[in-house]
Amino acid sequence: MNIPAQLIIGSFIYNKLLEKEQENFRFYKRYNNLNISEWFGDNYFYDEDDLLDFWGAKNLKEINGCVYIREFDNLTRDEEKFWRSLSLNGCQIKVYWC
Repeated sequence: MNIPAQLIIGSFIYNKLLEKEQENFRFYKRYNNLNISEWFGDNYFYDEDDLLDFWGAKNLKEINGCVYIREFDNLTRDEEKFWRSLSLNGCQIKVYWC
């Protein structure tokens, strides 16, 4: 059984990868200087709290980095564990199961 998924990672994880592995990801967006009073989400983050949780930040002004996306036709639980092991305290990683 194939389980398609989208893996979303931040700069911290992306920069740890070998260049060959980085080629499997596509750049999504750079997040920095978010000096807005309210942020209402985008394609990968539901709202301000979701974005803050992803970055491990307390306010939007602390966020400074890029987000990268990789699509899998079949992401296993073991592969998910591997990717999560590259995160810093569980930050800068999300998996959307399709």
